[in-house]
Amino acid sequence: MRGLSFYAISLVSTKWRISFPTMVKQIIRSEEELNQKEQNDSESKKKRGWGRPKGSKNTNKADAPLPSYLCFIQSMLTKVQSLISTTISIKYAVLDGAFGNNNAVQMVLRCHMHIISKLKRTSALYFPYTGPYSGRGAKRKYGDKRVVTYLTVDNK
Repeated sequence: MRGLSFYAISLVSTKWRISFPTMVKQIIRSEEELNQKEQNDSESKKKRGWGRPKGSKNTNKADAPLPSYLCFIQSMLTKVQSLISTTISIKYAVLDGAFGNNNAVQMVLRCHMHIISKLKRTSALYFPYTGPYSGRGAKRKYGDKRVVTYLTVDNK
């Protein structure tokens, strides 16, 4: 269903608890993009063979190309950074829970910022392994599992 779509970038004051919108842009998708999306959806429904595709496990996820909407947001972030970089240094990007994935993390890292976003409850986070090599098999990649705590607030 067609509708209006906007992305907004705001500066948030944690002291005053106020948001200051700095840039708002509307996303206008061309007919070509909409047709391409329909073709991709139909191609993804085709069955493929058994097992994992060759080379799918050995790809570097930091070098993955960004989707078009994240490129759009990245261009907005770099414009805002260049406009206000002389007065304010932006260190964090606070994003919606829909952006709690690898592509969004890579987009924010390319802007030299840190991301604050909601992760899925099933996300498994590990520290890097720093121990010695046991002498057999592949070197360990993952260390101890990070414990994610959830903050609950009682409104009494």
